[in-house]
Order: sequence, then C-alpha cells, then structure tokens
Amino acid sequence: MAERDLANRALELLNKHFEVPESVENTAANDEDKARSLLIEVLTPVIRRMLDQSFEQLLNILYRIDLPEPKLISLLEESAPEQVAANLTAAIVDRQLEKIKLRERYRQSPD
Repeated sequence: MAERDLANRALELLNKHFEVPESVENTAANDEDKARSLLIEVLTPVIRRMLDQSFEQLLNILYRIDLPEPKLISLLEESAPEQVAANLTAAIVDRQLEKIKLRERYRQSPD
C-alpha cells in the first residue's frame, strides 16, 4: 500500500471522531513517519481540549477506536502532565495506522 494512501486512510478514520482542520485534509505526507507526525501535530490540541473539557466524550471515542484500556491507563498515569495529550494522540494515531494495515493484510490474503 502506498504511504500516501495510508496517511489519507488514517486521516479519514480519525476525521470520523475528531474535527481535523481542512488544511490537513489535502496535505498527505510522502512517508508513514511524516504522516504520523503531521497527524499527531494536528490532533494534539484537539485531544488536549477534550481532556480538559469533554473527557467522557473522549473516553467514548477511545472505546470506539479500540485503544486498549491498559495502554490508556498507563498513558494517563505515567506521562508528565504536559505530555499526556501528545502521548495519547500518538497512541490514537498508531492504533488507527495499525488497523488500516491489518485490514489491508487480510484484504490481500491469497486465495
């Protein structure tokens, strides 16, 4: 799968749950690391706001995204307060990328 396609698909999935600024929607990075960094950079303020203002809604989204509960607890307990939003965002983006890769792998399974 092309890295640009991977980034766009991750953006589509994340856009279902979070309001990603339109400026990002047309900006696809050429490799997975750049795409991941861009998504984290854009989503971190959104996650920070949700942590402060709508924590229950954020928890519901994390449940739908299927972020493992032990991972969430670890992030909330072990991250420095100023890093919680960035670390949680990275975990969200990584989970979405993982789901896309798994779906692609099983879609291309040999007959």
